[in-house]
Amino acid sequence: MIRLRNQATNRHAPSCIAACTWIVISSVLSLRFGIASEPTLDAPEKSVRSSRFAQDIVPLLTRAGCNSGACHGAAAGRGYLQLSLFGCRPREDYLALANSPGGRLINLADPDSSLLLMKPSGQLEHGGGERLEMDSPEYRTLFQWIKAGAAPDRLRAVTGIATEPPETLEVLVGKDAAIDIQVRFENSDFENADASRIVIEGAAEASGASDSQSNAALSFTRSDSGIRLQATKAGYFPITVRYGPVAQAIAVWAIERPTQRPETNPRSPTRFESPTETSSGTSRNRVDRWLEPVVERLHQSGVIEATAPLCSNSTLARRMYVDLFGRLPSLDEWEAAIQILETSGPAELADQMLGREEFAWQAQRQILGWGNVPEAEQYARLRREIASSIAENDSLRELAEGILKVKTPSTAFNDLHRVAAGPRERTELVASMWMGVQVGCAKCHDHPLDHWTQDDYFAMAACWAPIETGGGVRRVDGRTTTDLRTEQSAVPLLPGGAAAGEQPDHALVDWLVADDNPYFTPNLVNRIWDWLMGQGIVMPVNDFRSTNLPIAPELLRGLTAELENNDYSLRHLVRMIVCSEVYRRSSATDAPALALRAFAARSSKPIDIPTETLVAQALGIDLDGQSEHRGSTMMATAGDGCSRASACVDPTSQRIELVRGKVISQAISLGLQQAQASLPGRSKIDVLSDVHQRLFGRAATREETANWQELLDRHVRQINAGQEKAGLSSLRSQKAVSEFAEALVWSWVVSDDFLQLH
Repeated sequence: MIRLRNQATNRHAPSCIAACTWIVISSVLSLRFGIASEPTLDAPEKSVRSSRFAQDIVPLLTRAGCNSGACHGAAAGRGYLQLSLFGCRPREDYLALANSPGGRLINLADPDSSLLLMKPSGQLEHGGGERLEMDSPEYRTLFQWIKAGAAPDRLRAVTGIATEPPETLEVLVGKDAAIDIQVRFENSDFENADASRIVIEGAAEASGASDSQSNAALSFTRSDSGIRLQATKAGYFPITVRYGPVAQAIAVWAIERPTQRPETNPRSPTRFESPTETSSGTSRNRVDRWLEPVVERLHQSGVIEATAPLCSNSTLARRMYVDLFGRLPSLDEWEAAIQILETSGPAELADQMLGREEFAWQAQRQILGWGNVPEAEQYARLRREIASSIAENDSLRELAEGILKVKTPSTAFNDLHRVAAGPRERTELVASMWMGVQVGCAKCHDHPLDHWTQDDYFAMAACWAPIETGGGVRRVDGRTTTDLRTEQSAVPLLPGGAAAGEQPDHALVDWLVADDNPYFTPNLVNRIWDWLMGQGIVMPVNDFRSTNLPIAPELLRGLTAELENNDYSLRHLVRMIVCSEVYRRSSATDAPALALRAFAARSSKPIDIPTETLVAQALGIDLDGQSEHRGSTMMATAGDGCSRASACVDPTSQRIELVRGKVISQAISLGLQQAQASLPGRSKIDVLSDVHQRLFGRAATREETANWQELLDRHVRQINAGQEKAGLSSLRSQKAVSEFAEALVWSWVVSDDFLQLH
């Protein structure tokens, strides 16, 4: 909360200046910010118009960085000046400047000595460095505003920004492309934005036409008509356009030649098809068609020549078992799945798997993972209830309503509320889990990169305040929470300001799952895509905002409509994705990062199963119940930044569970013994081939088995040589063979080929 300083308490200001300044400022403040017309400026330049504080001065301070989080816009401000973040509250900002100690920030009697000019221009020491050049238009604008009386004007906050194009802009390399930008002020319509007040992040500013051919990959210039972009090389360059506290992102694709969409110029049927695709492979469905625009842009930007080839049926079967069941297939299941894929295709296998109870349990693990719900006993009832619900009715909208609406008496569904201790924590949990939105920063200040305000935050928190979790989940009507900004009781309101009624928590849930909510369904789509593809269309998956663009907006819109039009059926959406060509693309470690991000090739992802469990699953070993182990104490204490549920690929954190080596050794030893028993009289190499096939789902090649034999012979010779040198008559050949076999299998189970999903 901004606390205004009373200039009368400043004992260090010269009394005469303070008194005169206070008289002038008091007369300005006495207008109660209701000035209907702008003051007349005594400006030396006829072209200089009257400046308005909210519309002109605040965006100027934003562009200079004065009200950023690193400067005076921090929660506690900097030095003796506190401004709202990016000027989101112009009324409080004006009071902070007008009521500065001694009146020296704005000195109406001597504008040149105003600290608002002297410090950012470097005339006086300034912790933030030089922000304004004395001969710049921005400096002159501030000077003229102070000289004219520093009127507050109507203090209308900036409430919206609109760009044309609104989402994606294609720029031909070496050519200009324009962005039209309009802004809307409180209680007004959109108007053209002043280009000098616009902040562009993600592109370098060229000083003028002579500097437009800069070394930057993407640069921009300002003009009376708006912003013009120019690219010097092809690629993907998302930019953020900011005007004061509001911002909008645009995906800029710099391309070598104009894109021609398939409907006007159908592409060659083989340009993006895999040359290894067989007649029994997947067919392109709507998912692939919705992804075509971004793939086309990748091609036009020179990032790729073609998408990655399709993976093998063995790899596809492994993907589907890990994704849909949360486990590896047994060897029999693997072989049966490959047979189905070869004869009927992935749709048949998907239908069989989606109808099994294992899918419902995997789905509940994924859904509760969105809220980081621990796999603790206190949430076992919740997990069973969600799995049972998905098995019977897989509507995600009905599931969300059942979980979030607290009934009397409460149900097992409502145990999710126990994850969040209070209304503020619950606000952040629900927003992240079911909207993909991070609202936590709005607890202290308006969201710097989105439209969420402190008022929004505490209004939603007040909606959740009636939910009590101590001693059980229940509703206690009439409860509220404190708004930290106003230090008053928060009023429960829905986002947008509508009243929440007598049951505000139920009203908020109804708003959340409504058809016109712009967050609920896209978030579900993005979460499910991330589950199956290893990364979301929007990344991070819990950060939907206007300045964080989806890599493939057409795909996100298409899948959103598909989910809405099919009663929010989880199975329908999962089936559609796993039957697509993009799901079956091969992993490519050497593919460009942008191609991986845009799903032109698959990224490898760590399997969310502990290593010892994977080994036991693959080899069919029970280990006295160890194969059901899904958690890891060692991983839980490895630090806050990495877990098996994350995309962490650091080798240390990936393999820290190998401290549980005794369990893994036992599984390997038993697996080799079982393989030997099933292959009586066969060589150790044959046994290793059987284990290899169980681990990786494919037979070892002739080159691989030859290499194993060579390594085995060398190991036995070394052991025997050591025995002879020690004068021992008994040879250890058989034990050496067993040691080698276990060591070789160890090397397999710690490899990326086994631990990651390709």
